[in-house]
Amino acid sequence: MARRGALLADAEPLHVALAVVAMLVARACETRGRVLGKAAVALLLLAVGCQGEETCPESSCGPSTGSPEPAIASPNGRGPAVPSDVAVSANPPARGPVGGSGPSESADRTMLGQPSEPAGASEPAGASEPAGASEPTGDVDPAPVDNGQDVAVEEPSTDQDADPAPMGAPVEEVEEAELAAWRPDAEWTCGMPEGIPVPSEGEPVFTVEVDVEVLDLGQTQYGQRRVLNAKAGTVSGPSARGEVVPGAYDYELILDNGVVEIEQIGVLRLSGGNVYFRNCGVAPNVDAPARVVADFEAGTRGGHAALNEGRYIAERVFDADNERLVLTFFAHPDSPDASSEVVSIPAPSSPLRQAWDCEESSGRRGDVVYRESVGIGGSVSVGASKRGSRNIIPITGGSSRDRLPGSVLRGGADYQLSSGGFFLDARYVIRSEDGVLVAVRNCGPASALVPTFETRTDGPYAFLNENKWLSSSPSIAIGAVNLTIYERL
Repeated sequence: MARRGALLADAEPLHVALAVVAMLVARACETRGRVLGKAAVALLLLAVGCQGEETCPESSCGPSTGSPEPAIASPNGRGPAVPSDVAVSANPPARGPVGGSGPSESADRTMLGQPSEPAGASEPAGASEPAGASEPTGDVDPAPVDNGQDVAVEEPSTDQDADPAPMGAPVEEVEEAELAAWRPDAEWTCGMPEGIPVPSEGEPVFTVEVDVEVLDLGQTQYGQRRVLNAKAGTVSGPSARGEVVPGAYDYELILDNGVVEIEQIGVLRLSGGNVYFRNCGVAPNVDAPARVVADFEAGTRGGHAALNEGRYIAERVFDADNERLVLTFFAHPDSPDASSEVVSIPAPSSPLRQAWDCEESSGRRGDVVYRESVGIGGSVSVGASKRGSRNIIPITGGSSRDRLPGSVLRGGADYQLSSGGFFLDARYVIRSEDGVLVAVRNCGPASALVPTFETRTDGPYAFLNENKWLSSSPSIAIGAVNLTIYERL
């Protein structure tokens, strides 16, 4: 302030007026950041004129000879897109991998989906550890406050090799996030509890492009559920060409923390034979491309028997506006590089989780809940494969009555397996007469089927979500199978 007063003493009246305005602007802007503060200083110097190096800082007189202003990072930078209130934590909760040794202890571990510190917290986000750093870099001073004294605003570093965005910042600001392996939560590991690597780091295999019908079930007992029903699709790439058999399902579930879980089931009709798939995937949020771990079953004597071995990971991108799903598959080693950085996908707060396996039969039959006649098409055979003989029966429609009156939608299938017994896994969707969608899975040994249901929790059929039911064995009719669903006692 003494220096500013000396400058004013030598200035002309007009210059004094400009200088006073500049000082007020400078004082108001000192807490707003360096750019506005420097603009006010420049206005002050303009009012009194540069009088040589004694009164004119090098950075203000003539062309700047210092480092250029660092660019402000775009909020839509590299890395998976996540909500702005999603942050990365340096110390995710210890959950432990389910099987496998996992990456080395020296690998950096972060958390996707961790809620950031509430606004108004005493410590700024910038005080956290930088991504990939093993030691904290120290706290960042809070913004200066106008307390009637001169406040020095620290110039930010223009070092081009500065550390990446600090831990605790939104994931989109951590450029390394998309280059890290994603460790799924323990209840949905997708067979890779040690972490799902970046798909494109593998060798390209093929791309699947599918036009889908979106069946939005709404908020169910597990989360926000959509079923994408394949209408038509193609397979192209260096390793395979063909089509997607209509009726394949992509189950998309958005959990209460925004994390997305994916299950896919269907058949690829390729030039070298039919290939059954059941895939598992995860994404930090609905806008981010999901990573999908594929499980293929191809005929052991067919042209794609190699798909029975190895590890295949796809990037899943869904274009909701055009109802188009694209999966790009890559071949990977059996596990990610142990030295790779790993970020953890957090578990939801709800204890109720969707199941991967069929529920085992127990109890005895009670009252009838509803009866259904499910239309079926011609079988699609994979033949002898790694788990046994696989046969798929497409579902073409049908009807239901009693406590669930409605229509069985075209799409889905019964995925049958003969291997030391005869096992069914039927997937389809019923639309009730009042327009409510109910996803059905009826699976297990043919003589001990257990159906499970998923529908919106505020709808008239929410009682089905309790999943305490038993099914009759299928009764074969012309172009259909008939089943009865019972209460389980």
